[in-house]
Amino acid sequence: MFIVVLLITYWFLKRKLPNMVGGRFAKVISKVYIDRSTSLVLVRILKEYYVILIGPNKAEVIQKLDTIDEGEIEKPEDFQSVLNKCVGGKK
Repeated sequence: MFIVVLLITYWFLKRKLPNMVGGRFAKVISKVYIDRSTSLVLVRILKEYYVILIGPNKAEVIQKLDTIDEGEIEKPEDFQSVLNKCVGGKK
């Protein structure tokens, strides 16, 4: 009986927990490394945006952004276009 309860609990947590934590509520929009262990992260939590400084031992909210235009966020380039710029654009 105890094993059945453990299996049901495991199944429930595996199925429900990823949807409750992260995913729908929080999303990393952009990440910029300042050095090896420090980075600036633009995070959307619900409908609010935050700039967070993440270090080896702490994370600190630098600024809460009132509004952000989705066009202001740079789209990452695909590998092929970066390679073409570096190699000379041979096709």
